[in-house]
Amino acid sequence: IYLLNCKLIKITGVWGCLSSDIYNDLLIFEFENLPPFILDGQEYYHIAIINSDTMLPLSAISSGHVRYKGKVYKTDELNIKEIYVNPDDKDRYFAIGTFFQCSTYFKNDQFLRNLQHNIPLSKELLLEYRKNISTNIRDEVYTYL
Repeated sequence: IYLLNCKLIKITGVWGCLSSDIYNDLLIFEFENLPPFILDGQEYYHIAIINSDTMLPLSAISSGHVRYKGKVYKTDELNIKEIYVNPDDKDRYFAIGTFFQCSTYFKNDQFLRNLQHNIPLSKELLLEYRKNISTNIRDEVYTYL
């Protein structure tokens, strides 16, 4: 479980395929949705952690002030981390790569969307995905070929 830009994520798998091309490598992370936080018996999807020891609903700091250990502080006087979970996120797989790689090219987003419904992901599906995205190569890559 990792905190990535305020979003709490759970990585359950990593899929990769390396090649000698600058555009054909794959790195796909598989995620699992996390349940909401339970505070005082209620579910929250957005929380704030104050000074690494107090967890509150994010709405408790929205005024710019917060009660912490019996005193009221301005939120900018404390070390506050905002954390979000989205248990309804439909995207299970995310492709990561450099600018030149086909997996990050917007014209290939449709192929990644098609992968989202396949659980579990298989070697055959990844090879088909790689074949499909290789049909859309960025123009800049041709400079290096």
